[in-house]
Amino acid sequence: MKHSYVIGSGPIGMIVASYLLENGYKVTLIDNSQVNKKSLNTFTLKKVKNVFSDNLVSWNKNKASLPTSSSTIGGFSEVWGGTLDVYDYKDTKNWNLSEEDFSNFYNYIIDKIDLPLSVNRVEDFYEINSEEEYIEKVAKNIIKQFEINKKKLSKNGLNFKNATLFMKNNKIWSSRELFESLQNKFGESFNHIDNLEVIDINEKDNEVTLKTYDSSLKIKNSKVFIAAGAFSSSFLATKLANENTFTLKNSDLQVMPLIWIGKNHKEKSKETFSQIFINFNQENDFPIRTQLYILNKKLLESLNMNYLFIKLLNLLNYILKNRILLMFLYSHSSKSSSYNFQINKKKVDILKKNKIKNNDFKFVFLKLFRSITQTKLIPIPLSKKFNTYGSFHFGSSYKITKSTDKKNSVNLKGQIHSKSNIHFVDSTVMEDIPSGPITYSSMAIALNIVKNSIK
Repeated sequence: MKHSYVIGSGPIGMIVASYLLENGYKVTLIDNSQVNKKSLNTFTLKKVKNVFSDNLVSWNKNKASLPTSSSTIGGFSEVWGGTLDVYDYKDTKNWNLSEEDFSNFYNYIIDKIDLPLSVNRVEDFYEINSEEEYIEKVAKNIIKQFEINKKKLSKNGLNFKNATLFMKNNKIWSSRELFESLQNKFGESFNHIDNLEVIDINEKDNEVTLKTYDSSLKIKNSKVFIAAGAFSSSFLATKLANENTFTLKNSDLQVMPLIWIGKNHKEKSKETFSQIFINFNQENDFPIRTQLYILNKKLLESLNMNYLFIKLLNLLNYILKNRILLMFLYSHSSKSSSYNFQINKKKVDILKKNKIKNNDFKFVFLKLFRSITQTKLIPIPLSKKFNTYGSFHFGSSYKITKSTDKKNSVNLKGQIHSKSNIHFVDSTVMEDIPSGPITYSSMAIALNIVKNSIK
């Protein structure tokens, strides 16, 4: 039996491990897990304590600055919300992934994490179906309003329900659950090395050496798949390429309140899940993807927002009785801020934060304002922008190319060098980040790289 190693136990590491195991590989998962927690019932980082790495930390003016690596099984929060989106060609042209493979990998992911969804190809797009019982009653009237006016909204550039939330048993999916499932199913073929954070990597002939601060692990004649997260994986790729700088690109996230003036439901919202999705198409530009959350106590507790902003939302919601929604608005990485990093011995310094201003908020606000009669949603001209590193929807300066001749690139097998046994599979290889959550599109890209690597 062939042996492979996977670094990282987040959603990408776990889906890669699953794919390898099912293709006859013995898998050893290498993880920086130091905290043993049960899976959480919310996506918020605020609820999770002591999950950050003590080693891989970025520094700004000699102060520890940004969290970069998780020390829990399953990633930062162990639980992952996400959307299965229908992407525009402009979003995906640099991914070297056919639409057919995209659909197949999405269905593979859905099957492995046992979600109540299906993906069907209908002419030139994918129809994503979910069971109605997973939609909150509060959201159903809003969804019905959009469905009545779907054609009119589409002509105005608003596409409704192009994405579906990944939920399981009324909870957001936990990558720890897949970890435990693989342990039970594959037994000795699936091994786990915990509390081992890789901070350097090199390769000579057929031997890969993984280094920590106080030890090393030598791997001979085996493939190593790196899914340690955008920062950690970019750091390792940069070290392997004998470079000392790299860039992380973000999908900027901001939030806008909305007032629902249509038929309301007496039942109050209880969950934090986004259940309404609107894509705003722009001529000759990337689409803007948004998610609508119905305001409730649990959602507000999960948000790291200005105290006065939250108080204002609470007051509005009390006065208007369950009619306030929050629209989360994502921008493409070409219109979002980014960070430049420099590796300086055992530290990673922030060289520069590249701030970019865009008009996405104004564009979405005007589109909604002109469509009030169709949507029954009134946009409130308030905006809260999350910190650049706050959304965790990051790609890197590395990109997928057909060869490894270019700087900051990997080939179709995720290799920096064509004869390497080291394959980078997470969002490190996403040169461009589309607007919206990228967890499951990253998983699909990772599966495509693994498929090319083990053919």
